Amino acid sequence: MNQLRAAGLEVENPRPAVPADYGTVPPRCVDSSQRFFIPSLGGAAGGLVLVCSNQQEAQALQNDYNALGAGSRTFRNNNVLVSVDGRITDQQANQYQAVVNALSTGGTVPPLPPSATPLPATATPTGAPATATSVPPTAAPATATGAPATATGVPPTAAPPTNTAVNTVLPLPTSTATPVLPTATTVPPTATPIPPTATPTATATEEPSPTTEATATTGNDLAGLNEPVEVGGATWVIEEAADVGETLQDPQGTLPPLAASGRFVRLQFVLENNTIELQTFAMPELIDSQDRTYRNSTDALQYTRPDLACVTMQVAAGETRTCAVYYDVPADAADLQAIVRGLGASSNAEAAIDLELPNPSN
Repeated sequence: MNQLRAAGLEVENPRPAVPADYGTVPPRCVDSSQRFFIPSLGGAAGGLVLVCSNQQEAQALQNDYNALGAGSRTFRNNNVLVSVDGRITDQQANQYQAVVNALSTGGTVPPLPPSATPLPATATPTGAPATATSVPPTAAPATATGAPATATGVPPTAAPPTNTAVNTVLPLPTSTATPVLPTATTVPPTATPIPPTATPTATATEEPSPTTEATATTGNDLAGLNEPVEVGGATWVIEEAADVGETLQDPQGTLPPLAASGRFVRLQFVLENNTIELQTFAMPELIDSQDRTYRNSTDALQYTRPDLACVTMQVAAGETRTCAVYYDVPADAADLQAIVRGLGASSNAEAAIDLELPNPSN
């Protein structure tokens, strides 16, 4: 985790991972894994750092994650694997890969200037697969046989192993099309494949309903508990809402009580994906009568029953997820409503649901 922070990546509240953190992926390497959070992405977004006992086990786990599609990005080198929320930027993806390379080889984390130098390098292996042979350390001396004077050319070959690792590991290589385009006009052989990769990048496949935006309703039209609400390719049903007091107890009995700054509100909901693709989703936000909004408490995630702790913010096509989530709200927060949103990171569709909670007494 320290290496990720040193690379400028957002890593909050790291803790040992549990099988529930893997979501729909069969858990592997659990005993040597760490879970972390990325608060800027909202909800319980984050990732896992896993050190498997061998390369084959790490590769099998990476294959399981990549089968989910764009919902996550994975970065592997030898037996070290990192799986991160798929909404990270391409620059952050290169940073993750650089750290994974250092973790696996025992080297130091390379400096990461603002310039995206790793991005153009990933285009080279695409057009020239033969350069993949330069990855093993023994490949460079083999080219120097019979030509001692060319030994000075060995250091430049240090860059391709790292860059080829990025190219073979990143599950979404199409995002590198943007920096390659300026040079494509001067290299005819690569100009043809580049434009097609730009097309899927420009289309937001995660947004299921670009033409419909739901808005919060009021009065008698406001949906309540156990009433299905359809918005942006999703159907939401909030089954339970409850004030649970000023402290939370660990259901496993291993953590000390967690104190709220005000009071905790617990929601349990069912979310259905009505689209034909795996989608990401955001946890509901709460809003009160003073128009104050509240995100779910990431600290309370460890106090959630494991079978209801939705760590991975993904739902498969046609499937449902049942989640429980806690909110730390002020003691005077009244007339609380839940704001639910459409599927996909770019969806702007939303709707309001009345939680039907009694207001706090003065």
